[in-house]
Amino acid sequence: MCGSKKKPLSNIMNKFNNPSTGGKIGRLVGKFSLKKNCRIKILLLLATIVLPSVVFAQPKILFIGNSFTYGGSDATNKTMKLGGVPALFSLLAQAGGQPKPETEMITTGGQDFRYHNSHHATLSAINEQPWDYVVLQNYSTEPTHMVDGKHSLTNHYIYGTALYQRVMSNNLATHVILYETWSRAAAHPFISGVSGPTNFASTTEFQAELRTNYKGLANALNKANPSNPPVIIAPVGDAWENVGGLRATSDPHYVRLHASDNYHGNDNAYYLAAAVFYATIYKANPHGLSTSALISNLHLNLTVPASVLEDAAWTTVKSSPP
Repeated sequence: MCGSKKKPLSNIMNKFNNPSTGGKIGRLVGKFSLKKNCRIKILLLLATIVLPSVVFAQPKILFIGNSFTYGGSDATNKTMKLGGVPALFSLLAQAGGQPKPETEMITTGGQDFRYHNSHHATLSAINEQPWDYVVLQNYSTEPTHMVDGKHSLTNHYIYGTALYQRVMSNNLATHVILYETWSRAAAHPFISGVSGPTNFASTTEFQAELRTNYKGLANALNKANPSNPPVIIAPVGDAWENVGGLRATSDPHYVRLHASDNYHGNDNAYYLAAAVFYATIYKANPHGLSTSALISNLHLNLTVPASVLEDAAWTTVKSSPP
């Protein structure tokens, strides 16, 4: 086909698919002493082949938070029994063809950044190994104007920064991800129609403050530490808003994501959160991962098609500013 110096196509394809080549067509062709027209034919052939998805090395991920991370909810929720959002994320990763990530979760219900900054189990976990990613999730109302005598917006920044510094002192290569959470439901007493020290005019106001202050913390950390890996946001709350989870129940586009307490999530919500983490970490579309037996055999209590949640996760992550 290309003269006496050609190598069998099977050898070329094996070389192409070998991870040691880095999957780079230009580097591959440069390794062969082929005539120009032969190289062109090989490039044309390779151009017709669908390249496999990028496969990452096994990531080590530590999740730090509260019930929004471990999947707290009512009795119909299966997520908590499975191991929370980290467990669902791990299964999505494997369904997507990635190596099983090494995940650890340090959570205490109702707690915040300040608690974790001095909690022995949290500090021990941070220093346990050089994590690739550490996910930080604060108490649900602290990154807002809400006044409850215990939490404050100031503490969100002070203790978010302190936790970040603890993480980075363990491993300067760690990528910190801030887990942006969600508003209470429209039917929750905190959503009163009037904005005040102890309530919100709407779910839109509540979510906007969460978005602003998780992003504000990320911006402050990145500005103060320009040589470190950038802090990024996992925009879970924005995905809730985009899919219809913060609408009134009477809205035709409403999707039930809250549990019966109008506060925590249900299985829809935690599957959506796991899909957001999948899209954030792997920069890949989770659409269709629910068809894997790894997911379908969980028999989650999803009341909307999983693909709707997967698409909302991907659309939200893609459209979120870096």
